[in-house]
Amino acid sequence: VNPRTREIRWTEGMYRIVGLEPGSVVTPEIALERMHVEDRDRQLAWWRRVADGESLDPIRLRAVRADGEERVTLTHGARLDVGGDPRLIGTTMDVTERVQLEERLRQAAKMEAVGALAAGLAHDFNNFLTIIGGNVEIALRSPEKAERVLTDVMQAVDRSASLTRQLLAFARQQPARPAVVDLGRVV
Repeated sequence: VNPRTREIRWTEGMYRIVGLEPGSVVTPEIALERMHVEDRDRQLAWWRRVADGESLDPIRLRAVRADGEERVTLTHGARLDVGGDPRLIGTTMDVTERVQLEERLRQAAKMEAVGALAAGLAHDFNNFLTIIGGNVEIALRSPEKAERVLTDVMQAVDRSASLTRQLLAFARQQPARPAVVDLGRVV
């Protein structure tokens, strides 16, 4: 970019990224039009800082192709003085596929965590069911012990219900409500 003449030169690769015909005239307005509307102010501010001579980290932006498809780009920029004339140069890479792959990897990691959580929950519920089943068996065989074992059954049912409420709160992304508990009773 020549800030004085407003002339912009792009490589064929850049034309491909934004979906324009290679060699077509590119003005700053056309270049800005190809950026996602939500990224435009950030892009302008970044290029202004580059024009002022700052050395900046690359900027990640969304380009909007002529056909409306969004592409994710990573742009590096620098200011050069050519014969006393300032120039802005940059390289822009289409990183859309990398971003999509990263998102798929994040989703896979989440699913792995959900699988581990589900296994732990299944184990906990199985433990509660074992307590309930074992105590009901004792109550059926020894009616004189029924009151004591039914108390244990109720505690296991209460713990199961509590775990279910916690799961529902987690699934809804609700904040946990802190409560005072007797650790001896819980453990």
